[in-house]
Amino acid sequence: MLAPGRSECRFIKLVIYFHAAVIGTGKLLGLDNRHALAFPFGVIMIPLSLLLFPNPSAFSELGRSWVYFDYTYCVGMPLLLFSLAAGNIHVLSDVG
Repeated sequence: MLAPGRSECRFIKLVIYFHAAVIGTGKLLGLDNRHALAFPFGVIMIPLSLLLFPNPSAFSELGRSWVYFDYTYCVGMPLLLFSLAAGNIHVLSDVG
């Protein structure tokens, strides 16, 4: 079995972002059935992705120019949020 490469990690990240966008928009609009938003989001996402990245070389150029952005939001932000959540759990356990 091969170790996951960059394309598999990008796919997983895209699925998580897509799910979060559908759930967040559903909550923002106060919809009971958030699954109805998945198809319209997909219809919007496919042409938008082709417009932003017409070929694979344009996508790979983005990866080289956003190295610091990736490290900040893929490593730094999750660590910060995890540490804040761990602190809140400790504070909430003292209250009860």
